[in-house]
Amino acid sequence: MRNLRRAMTAGILAALLATGTAAGAGATRFPARPAQSDITPALRSWYVASSPGIPAAAPGCGKGVLVRKVVAKYKAKKYQGGGYRTDILYCGNAKYGYRHLLGHIKHYFGGWSNFSFSIAQTLKKPAGFVAQKNGNFLESAPILQCFYAGYYIIWTFFVVPRIKTGDIVTAYGREGKRVNQSCP
Repeated sequence: MRNLRRAMTAGILAALLATGTAAGAGATRFPARPAQSDITPALRSWYVASSPGIPAAAPGCGKGVLVRKVVAKYKAKKYQGGGYRTDILYCGNAKYGYRHLLGHIKHYFGGWSNFSFSIAQTLKKPAGFVAQKNGNFLESAPILQCFYAGYYIIWTFFVVPRIKTGDIVTAYGREGKRVNQSCP
């Protein structure tokens, strides 16, 4: 599976370089998202219509970085109350935070930038709260992933923050239904 992903990524990059839509070596800026007409039909399904032109850099949580380093802050709707709270994603370790999420990010389309966007949208406007045994809540929301090829996929995205402290323990998405029409 890993070799297949590498081969597909290499093929996409080669095609983008051939069409002139990817930045060449030594470029200091990422190009804007290519127009639909610039992408060959075989590559159209690899672009997320709502993704930004510049991809978000992965957080610097490498070896030796403290577990309490802040990766991101998210505005989160309060459960059974008005207003919002701030939930924080730390570098963490294998049990919580960004380092724990690494195992989930690789299964989600679009890498860290789309994953972080999905966390933000789920916390900002959750569709459901499920009580956990430890007193936290599993917050969920649908995320639409749009493709230039004229279809979209409805993901269910889940986030588990610690209610008392606002630390994000985990987040993950489950791919759902494919709808063969343009995004709503």
